[in-house]
This record gives sequence, C-alpha cells and structure tokens, in this order.
Amino acid sequence: MARSITTRGYGWRSLHDFVSLWRERILALSPRVSVEGLLIVWFATTPLASVYVRVPADRALITYDRAFFAMLALVSIWKWRQAHRRVADETGRSSSLAFCPPGALQAFSRAMKFHLAWALLSTLAIVSVVLVSDNVGYALRLAVDSFWLPLVAFYLVRKHFDIAGRARAVMLAAVAIALFLFATGAFELATRADVFPFKGSDLIREGELRVNGPFASDSSYAIICGLVFLFLRAAPRLLKLRLDSSARLVWWIAMAASLAGSVLSLFRAVAVAVVVGWVIVELLNRSGNRDAPRSLTRSRRLRIVGLMAVAAALLVALALLSPFLGSRLTSGHSVYGRLATWKAALKMTLDRPVTGVGLANYTDYFREKYSPEGEVQESVQDTRAAAAPHNNLLWVAAELGLAGLALYAFAHFQIAMMGYRLLRRAGSPGRRMAAACYIALFIAYWIPGLTLTSGAYSDLNLYLFFMLGLLLNVGGERTATCVR
Repeated sequence: MARSITTRGYGWRSLHDFVSLWRERILALSPRVSVEGLLIVWFATTPLASVYVRVPADRALITYDRAFFAMLALVSIWKWRQAHRRVADETGRSSSLAFCPPGALQAFSRAMKFHLAWALLSTLAIVSVVLVSDNVGYALRLAVDSFWLPLVAFYLVRKHFDIAGRARAVMLAAVAIALFLFATGAFELATRADVFPFKGSDLIREGELRVNGPFASDSSYAIICGLVFLFLRAAPRLLKLRLDSSARLVWWIAMAASLAGSVLSLFRAVAVAVVVGWVIVELLNRSGNRDAPRSLTRSRRLRIVGLMAVAAALLVALALLSPFLGSRLTSGHSVYGRLATWKAALKMTLDRPVTGVGLANYTDYFREKYSPEGEVQESVQDTRAAAAPHNNLLWVAAELGLAGLALYAFAHFQIAMMGYRLLRRAGSPGRRMAAACYIALFIAYWIPGLTLTSGAYSDLNLYLFFMLGLLLNVGGERTATCVR
C-alpha cells in the first residue's frame, strides 16, 4: 500500500497527485514561456551570469550556459510535443511531413551540411577526449562548451527564433551588453584590478595590461566587443526600428562603447577586423540601392571615405598610444613569434596527422618535444615560438588531426555560403543589411582567428553563432518548423 503524503497548503495525497499538480502548473505556464524570450535573456545576461553561476567554482560541472541551453532544449522539445498533439487533435490523425510548410525541407537541406559537419567535428572532439587527451576534465569541458553548445545555440535560434515583436528587446540587450563590457574594461584599464578573476586568467601578462572584462580571455573580450559593435551598427535598419533623438543618442553611445572596448586589449588583428567589418557593412548596404539619385549616391560615397579615414585615424592613434599602453602593436617580435609558432604547429600536425596530439594537449606536447629542457627550439629571427598555436586552423589540425581540420574548414565554408546566399537573395533594405552584417561578423571573427586561437573560446563561439542565426532569420532564411 502506497504511503500517503499530506503537506499543508497543497494536500498531496500521493506521488501521483504531486506529479499531476506540477504538470498542470507547467501546462499553464508554457504558453507564456517562449524560446525567443529565453534566448534574449541569455544574450543579455550571460557575460555577468557566467561569472557567478559555476558549480563548483574552479572546475565547474554546471555552468550558466550549459544549464541554460539544456533548459532551452527541454522547452523546445516540450513545445514540439504540444504542437504535435494539437495538430493530431485538430486533424484527427497523427502529424506527418504533410504538415510541413512549403519549402521547409528545402530550407533544412541548405543548413544540413553545416549541422552535420559541425556535429561530426564535435563528436570527433569527444572521441579525442576519451582516447587521446591527457587532461580529460578540461578537454571534455572544451569539447562541450566550444563545439557542442554553439551548435545547439545556432540550431535553436534558426529553428525557433521569430524576431516579430522582439526587435526592441534584442536592441536593448545589445545596448546593455555594449555598455556593460565597456564599463568593466575601462575600470580594469584605469585601476589595473581584475573585476571578474578567473582561474588561470591574469590581467597583467608579460608586463602588459590585458583587459578581459567578464571573460576568461582578453582576446575573447576584444572580439566580442567588436562583434557587438558591428551588430549595433546594423541593428536599426535590419530590425526595422525607428529611433527618436534620445534613443539615437543611446545607440551612438553604445556603439562608441563597444568600439572602444574592442581596442582596449590592444590586439592589432581585432582592430583591423572591426575596421574591415565596418567597411563591409557600409559598402554592401549602400551598393544595394541602385535607384538612389546620383547626388545621394555621391554623398554616401563621401560618407564611406570619411568612415575609412576615421578607421585609419583609429589605427594610427593606437600605434601612437602603444608606447604608453604596451609594445605589442608596433613590435616586430610579435610577427616573428607568430611565424615561429605556426611553424611549430605545422610540424606538430605532421607528427600526428591522423589523430592529432589530442584535444587540449597542445601545450604539453609542445613543451615535451620542442622545449624538453625549457629552451624552445623553434624560432624565427631569434624570436621563439609560443606554446599555443595562435591560429584556429592550425589548432584544430594539431589537436584533432587532418580529419578534424577538414570538418572544421567545411563547416565554416558552409556558414560563409549561407551569408552569400542571404546577400544574393536580399530584396529589401532590411534583409540586405542583415546580409551585410552577417558577412561582416563572419569576417571579423576570422581575421583574429588567423593569429589567435579564438575558436577555443566558448563565449565567443556562442555569441557568434547566436547573432549569425538571428541574422539568417531576419534575412528570411529561417528554418521552418516541421511537426512530424
């Protein structure tokens, strides 16, 4: 005989009553909960929440991003089941592919190559963790956070995010992120104090200040600020928002804050990436309006020339300020160091072309083979190689082998082709701006990725995939939801 449970205020007489009660509450709450709203909440809160939601704090098994996307996956599955039941109740038969909107399967097939390639790459990373990696815990976190979570984020945004009625919320979230990131970075620059310390992340390295804000990596901080700047530049037109004078002032302040944040860490590649992305947004957006008067077109060209002059002035200012803030911008040793590092990474890839040295094993393998006695053997112009690949392609090739490199390159090629198709099919100013912003974000991500191992940063990958998926939806490339 089952033991009855009676709790004051609820009157649970059995476990069945308890489950039924909470099932009714979830059913009542589920129409109010949208995947779009949850994604916007994550977009706005993850820089700060990721600092504090870590259990345990040092080697976290539960993080904010993992818990959030696990919850989102459950919510999306729940809503899919509800839609399945609703269609079955309305038609009197089980739902099938006949209930897919026209073109849904075609839209899915266009993204299938990327999803499949990235899923295989993520699986290969897990296999490398199990069979090759020495530090299994760290490598597993890297495989989950930097490979699997971005894939889940991209899929959920493309499949479930409908921008209708949520444009203002997305805009406000981007503005809040820009202001928050600049505030934390500026405070660190002024006080030389690490606001959000992470284990293994130092604010001052090699005698230079490396602003990192709420992220573990300074380069991740700089690139994310640059991506947010490009997104904000395109946001009013692609989201079809009309800004009054006050809103426009806040928008300009947020853009200036994110632009300044992208150069606080003094990365040349990031500065170049932001400038190139900015020019791409302006050029692709302006070139689409062929019916504009000649005088208007001329004025737009003058604006683009002025933009390029401002960008050049920004780079010159960074070069002039580098003696006061650090020597990395003008030092030639960093260039020689990159060449020596890439040479060592290429040799490491050729040492183990099939399996690679193992995910997260690069530093240990490098120190064992190329600096067995603490003296680095690889050098260019007396500048020695670093114990990190400093290139996304070489990083994947060295740790996951040539098969991993092929999957990684193919997946990113498919991402680029999605942006090209979006630009080619853009028929309205908003969609053209979405395509221009998409291409700018992709290029701004990859320029630093040629000199930094930015692909290993989970926060950067999540933000990139979220914004790219959002832009595909705004540009009319949203994956339709099929009820099977």
